[in-house]
Amino acid sequence: MTDSLLAFVGDEREEAVQRTKLMVEVPAIRARMTETMATTSELLVRALADRTGRDHDDLDVRVFTGAVLGALREVMLYWAARDHQDDPVELVDRALTTMRGGLRL
Repeated sequence: MTDSLLAFVGDEREEAVQRTKLMVEVPAIRARMTETMATTSELLVRALADRTGRDHDDLDVRVFTGAVLGALREVMLYWAARDHQDDPVELVDRALTTMRGGLRL
């Protein structure tokens, strides 16, 4: 996942910046992103189910996939809203750490 993110923001950083700005600024684009993520989720659910020997309709696989994709979506929106100042790879690591450990007081 980190390699994919590095490719997304590394080789095509300006394009990534423009895309995420539009996701933040244009509700229709954000809505379309949600639709696209649903399709991506279905593909990932099938791949993860196959890889783990689970059924394609396994709730745990669906929840896991949705949580990871949701975290990635929020990282991209957060990164854009903060004017792309943070390192997106570090933000993804932080998001996944939060998911793994839960919220701490």
